[in-house]
Amino acid sequence: MKFSRKWAMPDGETFSIKPIREFVNKYLKQSKIVIDPFSRDADLATHTNDLNPKTKAKNHLDVLDFLTLLKKDKVLADLVLFDHHIHSVK
Repeated sequence: MKFSRKWAMPDGETFSIKPIREFVNKYLKQSKIVIDPFSRDADLATHTNDLNPKTKAKNHLDVLDFLTLLKKDKVLADLVLFDHHIHSVK
């Protein structure tokens, strides 16, 4: 196993940070069904959710409701992205 460390300026949109996006892209290339339950405005997943209706996410559900919906629809993920931020919905 190889470890490396890179520094980048923090950003509220985690997957827009270059080293993080590059790392995630390696796995995205191998994945067809990607779930992001806290996606905000990220465009990486095929199934997106964010509680805030002002984001670009396709769904705006409580995360448990979102995951229950995916289970009901028999969605099987190749990759799940978890990057949870606490933001207020205005």
